Amino acid sequence: MASNNAPKKTGNFVLTAEALNEALPKFHFGTQAVHADDFVSSHRAIAPAMHPAVNHRYARDPDDLVEMEKDDPNAPPDPHVYPRYTAPNPSRSEIVLKTLFGTSVVSYSSGLSAFHAMLVLVNPEEIFLTEGYHGVHGVIDVISKLNGLKRLSLDNIDEMAQATCSTARAVGAILTVDSTFGPPPLQDPLQFGADMVMHSGTKYIGGHSDMLCGMVAIHPDRVREGYEEALREERLVLGSAMGSLEGWLGIRSLRTLHLRGRRQAKTTECLVA
Repeated sequence: MASNNAPKKTGNFVLTAEALNEALPKFHFGTQAVHADDFVSSHRAIAPAMHPAVNHRYARDPDDLVEMEKDDPNAPPDPHVYPRYTAPNPSRSEIVLKTLFGTSVVSYSSGLSAFHAMLVLVNPEEIFLTEGYHGVHGVIDVISKLNGLKRLSLDNIDEMAQATCSTARAVGAILTVDSTFGPPPLQDPLQFGADMVMHSGTKYIGGHSDMLCGMVAIHPDRVREGYEEALREERLVLGSAMGSLEGWLGIRSLRTLHLRGRRQAKTTECLVA
């Protein structure tokens, strides 16, 4: 007679969320991209579901209600309330991004939204930058109408690369880098002293010409100083959170980022050889 009370096997390895989080930093970049979000959902589907909902129910039992500030948006069952705070797909993509960048990452609706968020957070009186992306200069034009932000040019990029980090630290300046065309694992400006690194995820990270998003990776020192919390609070009122569809597409894209980056780099070498 069959029985549901079969003896439990002993000595088997059971992967827990804690064990995975401890092991992830030792894994290959590609392995991290595939498994960083394994324990996000309470169901067992390998491919994440798309959650278009913009409203979520509170717990029906009042005793189960938790203050929003104490919620973990990445723990099942999902305690999401409204997508300008958190939503299942964008939050899940941020978990993978955090693992790949090795630090906290805040996602946005576009690269320019990410740049705008950095400007709002820092609120500088002067900004030094190279020619860069024209859209970034457009954001500066808008901000300068509000606070008189002065734009100064950094013309010699070779000298800048050697001196920027130490010079910025010496005078108390905040150093940010637009690393859109140098995504992980190709380069990591945070390792060289950048305070925040911005990406237009629409390009390399998205990689399929079907999504618009941006992100800001924050140096661990700045995370401890409250930068991540401030960016999330300001994103809420700026209304620049990543959409659920983009979060879902972003997870798909991150799974193959290391393969696409390697192939694109190799193709570039062949073209310029």
